[in-house]
Amino acid sequence: ERPVGVLALLRRTPWRLDRRDAVRLEDLAVEAVAALRAHSLAIKVAEVAVLQERLNLAREIHDGLASDLAAVVALFKYYEQRRQRDPDDASQLLPQLRSMTEEILAGARDILRSLRPKTIQSEGLLASVLKLIDQFGRVNLVETNVSIRGEESAISAEQKEVIFQVLRESLSNVRKHSQARNLWVVLDLSTLPWVLTVRDDGRGFDVRRVAEDPKKVGSYGLVGMRERAELMGGTLEIVSQSLEGTLVTLIGPAERSE
Repeated sequence: ERPVGVLALLRRTPWRLDRRDAVRLEDLAVEAVAALRAHSLAIKVAEVAVLQERLNLAREIHDGLASDLAAVVALFKYYEQRRQRDPDDASQLLPQLRSMTEEILAGARDILRSLRPKTIQSEGLLASVLKLIDQFGRVNLVETNVSIRGEESAISAEQKEVIFQVLRESLSNVRKHSQARNLWVVLDLSTLPWVLTVRDDGRGFDVRRVAEDPKKVGSYGLVGMRERAELMGGTLEIVSQSLEGTLVTLIGPAERSE
């Protein structure tokens, strides 16, 4: 089998390894290998799940929205041709165009609703956040520290989704790039605006260079997080330096949503 690591045994004083100690060390090595392989498998399963979700979304857009939009474009071109010859007759196509457009809009909203994390819908934001962080820590062998203040009823459904998605993207970046050993997450919903901070003690990165270069790994994730924050009326700040970890701060809208 392919080697997965090296087990080294060091002792300051002379020591002779007897058979019983050798058996114990061998058992320890077997357990360590099993843990490492389970960890690697868990990461691969998570990546496959994300890929499958993207494929399902692409298929739904291609088979639904894309084909419906193509039909609307074709009908609109036909409308323009008829309008040049007979404007009154062409105007009869407008109700159909409007109906088709409204159906497409409804379909797009359905897709957006389906993208909302199911755990938020069924378990609530706070439980979903704790579950996500706990799973991240166990799978990636990272020590996690969580502090949550306030009630989720104080914020809108849109803001809950942004909080969860930014947290998930931040954890994904920690897993892929940070090599952190510790993670600190603080979610304070008791203030206005509310604040989410995600901090790690990993290797850090040059925020400006990554954000400005679309070819850099992680640039799309940073842009996406900022766009989510701005769309809900909030802001996103990322502070990071080489070998000094990363701090992601998501600040909610200045006014409370109804």
